[in-house]
Amino acid sequence: MTLAVGTTLQKGTYVIDAWVAEDTIGPMYLAMDVSKGQWIQLRVLGSLAPQALPDAADRQAFYQYLGQVADLKNSTFPPRLGGFEEEGVCYQSLSIPPGAPLDRLVTTATPLPARTSLALVRQLIQSLQALHPLGWTGLRLTPDQVWYSPEAQATTFVGFDLIPGAAPAGTGQEILDEGTLVQGLSYLLYFLLTGQRAEATKAPLSVEVRRHHPSLPASLDRALELGHPQQQPTITLAEWEALLPAADDLPSDPLPGPGPTAKRPEAASTVVVARDRPRPPVSDPRPSSPRTESHWPESQVLAPSPPKRSSTPALALVLTGLMATVSGLGVGLYARLQ
Repeated sequence: MTLAVGTTLQKGTYVIDAWVAEDTIGPMYLAMDVSKGQWIQLRVLGSLAPQALPDAADRQAFYQYLGQVADLKNSTFPPRLGGFEEEGVCYQSLSIPPGAPLDRLVTTATPLPARTSLALVRQLIQSLQALHPLGWTGLRLTPDQVWYSPEAQATTFVGFDLIPGAAPAGTGQEILDEGTLVQGLSYLLYFLLTGQRAEATKAPLSVEVRRHHPSLPASLDRALELGHPQQQPTITLAEWEALLPAADDLPSDPLPGPGPTAKRPEAASTVVVARDRPRPPVSDPRPSSPRTESHWPESQVLAPSPPKRSSTPALALVLTGLMATVSGLGVGLYARLQ
């Protein structure tokens, strides 16, 4: 489904401002919380598989779970997290994380350094362990569900999906769930170090990682082997974390290279002209829209400034006319004298 700009939800509490992206869980929108004067994200849940939606009781339990996650006040989870339904559609509200999703930040040409990658994964492990008492069902450990800000070195996990509840305790399902998280973390670590998706490779994950990072400790190979697509890990998060090399055993992150030197423009000078963008009617004063370039860039166009007219051609024309007039008068006077 698609929400039009200006759509209001929850009796005008939320106003849709823009479509952002469609990720693993569903379409994401930028919205204004009119009651608090804050920009937030709204995600449509269940739109990718509407036939698999749980019943109403499970959905309400999931919304309560989101509130409990927010109450943990864990820095890795969004400080604002909740859910609601309107006209048969399930929504998730969450604060806008700093930085950008990993799938937009990391590429094969720009993987993250080893120390940064391991620190990010360790932070996720600690946060997942803190989340264990509430349950892990519905978590999506994919690159588009983890945001990272290199400037603030902040990691935010937003992969909370709406699916039926977890199996009762004591059934052995806890080990399977934890093993699934270990595999997801292995895939994520592989992506951070190589910029490639682990699901698309048939070789052991350590092979490609070694090609990119030949100096990494050998203990990392075992951790990556547990994330091989053909295997299902049966170890705990703590056991898997113990396989990861310590920060002191990792090579130092390379220093960022100097940026490209800006060239002097050869064309005419330009001026920035902002296009007027329609905005939804919300209460004033309104905060400025988030300026995350990869999602909500300011609409701008570069228009060439009008060329300056030179006065030299006009002056030449005036002088030519004066000379012609003087010449004509001289010829007439000479004729009269004859």
